Amino acid sequence: MKILLTGKPGIGKSTILEKVKYNFSGNKFGVISKEVKKNNKRVGFEAINHAGEKRIFAHTTDIASDYIIGDKYFVDLKAIDNFVVPELEKGINNPESLVFIDEIGRMQAFSGTFLKTVGKVLNSSSNILATIVFDPEPWSIEFKENKNVVLVRVYEENRDLLPGLLGTIFDHSSDFHKLSKSQQKFVIDLTRKYFEEENFIQISKLFKNAITYVVEKRVKVIKPGELEVKGNTDTHKVEKQKNGFRCDCDLFNGRGQYNNNHGECSHIQTVKLLEIN
Repeated sequence: MKILLTGKPGIGKSTILEKVKYNFSGNKFGVISKEVKKNNKRVGFEAINHAGEKRIFAHTTDIASDYIIGDKYFVDLKAIDNFVVPELEKGINNPESLVFIDEIGRMQAFSGTFLKTVGKVLNSSSNILATIVFDPEPWSIEFKENKNVVLVRVYEENRDLLPGLLGTIFDHSSDFHKLSKSQQKFVIDLTRKYFEEENFIQISKLFKNAITYVVEKRVKVIKPGELEVKGNTDTHKVEKQKNGFRCDCDLFNGRGQYNNNHGECSHIQTVKLLEIN
């Protein structure tokens, strides 16, 4: 899965990324951007890789460069090309790993090599979690609209929920990669739709349950239009009707812990996924 976090400066994108990165159990490749301070004042930025190695890539006084941001920060393209880019390349086409980038921003965008490498990662089999500039910078559009990407807007109301939710997505990425290409596309499109509609329960159900049910072949056809899905605790019946699907579980019917909060369940998601293939 490939998730790009966007939102206004200071909203918490980097904090979310670092929490997800910290809890991910697989191999990790990439960089985090941190402020460089002197006498409690910000004087630049440095990139830090997973091993803890650092390289300053922008500074007010210590870098000589023709590339300037905000009439203040001089950007070192060699630091980006020779330190940041190789860290991203390590994770290309490694579906068991997580490539993290904080951030895909204006300073980094001075480097054509960096932008090209980001494109390679987004079009590879790698999992990626990155922060990207909020404003519609021309160079950023192709990344935000990439068919493989789920663009997630971070705001105050969802930022505390996102670390756990994104962690669930990446923790189950190995099963996602076992799906067919058409099924993967369906999952990406559905995840994008759920985020837009703020259906966070459905995102969790999709990755924790439905994808696993498909991979483990937990579906049995009872008769045409009627199927059984073996869940983690119970077996549920899904019926195909003229206007969609119906399930006998609590989530679909808004019962129990989902009282007055009904919605599409993992059992229906499972059947839909199987129909794609």
